[in-house]
Amino acid sequence: MPTKDPSMYAQFQYDSTQLLLKPVLLTNPLDSALKPEQQQARASCVERVREATLANPEEGQQLEALATTLPRTVADIEFALYMLMAHLRSPERTEREGKIHHIVAPAFLGIPQSPVLDAGANALKVLGRLVPNSMLDAHLRTGLMSVHMAASAQKDPVWLEYAKTFKGWLNDACKRMNLPIGSAAYMLMLQTMLTQPVGMQQGTNHWLIQAGNHSLGALITESTKVTGLEADRADALIQVLIDGLSDPDAAKTPANITAIVAANINTLRAEIAEREKQMLLETVAAMQRGVPFGPNVIEIKPTV
Repeated sequence: MPTKDPSMYAQFQYDSTQLLLKPVLLTNPLDSALKPEQQQARASCVERVREATLANPEEGQQLEALATTLPRTVADIEFALYMLMAHLRSPERTEREGKIHHIVAPAFLGIPQSPVLDAGANALKVLGRLVPNSMLDAHLRTGLMSVHMAASAQKDPVWLEYAKTFKGWLNDACKRMNLPIGSAAYMLMLQTMLTQPVGMQQGTNHWLIQAGNHSLGALITESTKVTGLEADRADALIQVLIDGLSDPDAAKTPANITAIVAANINTLRAEIAEREKQMLLETVAAMQRGVPFGPNVIEIKPTV
């Protein structure tokens, strides 16, 4: 019988001493060209999970579809399949899929239809079901950036035409702030653009224009010290610019530049810690209810 659970959880594993947090990362979502031996290994994995979880026909089809969609760089295929089963059997399934759709669907509005971008959006909707609730926004928006970068690498003509606009914005911002094209500051601004839905990129450009008007290039350079998912770094940069522009003259002094960025780094760390805490609580509760997580977890029972 399906196990009913009030929430979704993460890709966690236990070793002999500690809980390891391993949420699924939505990088390279279009890198799913499998070698024959990989296809065979994944098919065998699907059968093991299907039998272990007593999957019904619809669930079995979903498992097969995921096995062919998961990027070939994903190492723990079996765990990902168990996480899909947890999602499919969650009473929050419809709500979760609605959240995923709400994040992914608007992302490319305004760009003419492109097979590459369509494939990327569809892959994110599939892979997003493996992401814990507290991580959905940051992980999916980071995945959006990966889709954009894949379209760029494949020289998708639709994407290249679309990119002319925001690359013009970035080049102008760099010129105003004396930042080299291709520098770490430029790449951070680029990532910030690509983790935003198309409809919100004009707002990001507004802050870059204002930063250029006030010569706040050093503030952006300092912001490259922010670590985290690309979506986290993007949100931190936007907030840094907002904070800096509240008093742009003060935001030019080295001490204030450091203080503004440090404050946002601390805020981001607190947000990430809260997300991880929520993942931990949801995962432990699910394991205590007996949700199947697969042999990599079940063989080492947690003592919590």
